[in-house]
Amino acid sequence: MPARRERRGFTLVELLVVITIIGVLVALLLPVVQSAREAARRMSCSNSLKQITLGLCNYHDTNGSLPPLYIGPAQAEGALSWSVHLLPFVEQQPLFAEFEKLTHRSGGPAMLDSDAFYGTAGRPGGGSLRLATYECPSDPVGQPVASTTDVFGLGTPGAFASLSYKACTGTDVDGVDTANNGMFQAMDGLRFSDARDGTSNVFLVSEVAITGSTPNSFVGFGVKGSVARLPLLATFPVSDPCAAHHDGSSYTSPGTGVQGRYWHHGLAHYSSFQSANLPNGPSCYESASISNVAASSHHPGGANHAFGDGSVRWVSGSIDRATYNRLGTRDDGELD
Repeated sequence: MPARRERRGFTLVELLVVITIIGVLVALLLPVVQSAREAARRMSCSNSLKQITLGLCNYHDTNGSLPPLYIGPAQAEGALSWSVHLLPFVEQQPLFAEFEKLTHRSGGPAMLDSDAFYGTAGRPGGGSLRLATYECPSDPVGQPVASTTDVFGLGTPGAFASLSYKACTGTDVDGVDTANNGMFQAMDGLRFSDARDGTSNVFLVSEVAITGSTPNSFVGFGVKGSVARLPLLATFPVSDPCAAHHDGSSYTSPGTGVQGRYWHHGLAHYSSFQSANLPNGPSCYESASISNVAASSHHPGGANHAFGDGSVRWVSGSIDRATYNRLGTRDDGELD
């Protein structure tokens, strides 16, 4: 009579050991997976910025200059951002055509009645407008920014899409002035020939992170308060325009504004960043037209920046301050 084979299963101890090993492997692999996903998001963000930069170059070839920071009557609430005028050059001609239906300045581009736009063309069927090219996938956008008040005083509250990328006005903090030391200024577009430092040595656009409503760092937030004025012809490195509002690691005064609202709006706080403070540094604003907005991102350690030669490069938050200040200006005198 053959011997009976004893069937043996896992003991409880062996099962616990296997589960523990699997848990350790998952714990080891999870950061790798998250890192790979963030690398993919950063690459996608860089590609969007590249598309914007090539659009700016094509705009320049077509019109003889870059788009102005905004078009509108002296910082009025109807100012159209550079990001609107760029639409035909980032494959958004139908949307630009809707803006073109709005009231026009004499001989100039459309002025913005944004509430009317979002009540009609911008929000068909009561929906909300979002532009993937203007949003970094690492930003927790989720939904368009909701405006619960009549922001522009025209009688119609609306929902406004977000913007992850802003144009550089150099170290200048006053959007009312049509002259600054960056590559974008109000009302009139600058030419690449104005970049006397060379187009490969000057910023066009950078990321400015979109965030939630409760800040735990400088990234994507701006404190409401006075902005220290910097001289147009600065000595580098420049001083921190927001020094009165932070202790070096966090804001000391309550009440901060979220970046990334109103992608179409041209006022400086909405449409531009300044190279006075380093990436992921402090931001502050007195009003929509007087601000110092630092480049920022949810990618660890810095932010993508687009340059005048069409390239997109990663800039670390630990870059030399004077070097970063100079990269934001079109003519710092070094190459004269």
